Amino acid sequence: MRSPLIIFDVDGTLVDTMEGMLRAFEEALSLNSVDVDWSRVEEIMKEGPSLTLFLHSVLHETDQAVIERVAEDYKRIYFSKYTGVGRGYPGVERLLRELKKKGFVLSAVSNKRGETVRRILNNFQLKSYFRVVLGADEVPAPKPSPSLLLRSEELTGGRAIWMVGDTSSDLKAARSAGIPFAWASWGYGSGKVLREESDLVLSSPVDLLLHVNSGVTQ
Repeated sequence: MRSPLIIFDVDGTLVDTMEGMLRAFEEALSLNSVDVDWSRVEEIMKEGPSLTLFLHSVLHETDQAVIERVAEDYKRIYFSKYTGVGRGYPGVERLLRELKKKGFVLSAVSNKRGETVRRILNNFQLKSYFRVVLGADEVPAPKPSPSLLLRSEELTGGRAIWMVGDTSSDLKAARSAGIPFAWASWGYGSGKVLREESDLVLSSPVDLLLHVNSGVTQ
């Protein structure tokens, strides 16, 4: 029998990493003397797009070579300086600890690179709770593709009973993978669609613990 697996998004679900991402992005822009529509940066970043899609959405730049340089500089700067900048959401560590104690298999997935997301979770002392931690560079496509979720099932051998995330990209990935979606409403995502289309709305991490304690897995 396959163990029950719960898959977590990272940014905006387990950890608030926005400050570090914005600081790394600002430094990458400065290095390349590129203009950006700052009025949209945080809003689009909170939607959790791939880095390529994000840059094409906010940069006043059409030269692909320049965009690629900004992307590489951003990833390098963020990895070297800012993976420990941010805050863990209250109740997250307790949730992970209790779920693991109850025998649930846990995985974490992100549209960041695998080595980056593993460093983030390690810096916030959360990595040990997860059997698998995956980044977008380790699967064929980032969220909203279901690749990260399906690969989590393959590597853990578990049967995913929940995808917990905060954005529409997480919701779409869960739907494509056929996995029930629990919306972490304390995160970056907001809006009527997330609230109405999620299978479970969580107002705090403890809500998921209460849900699984009730014996309901879907």
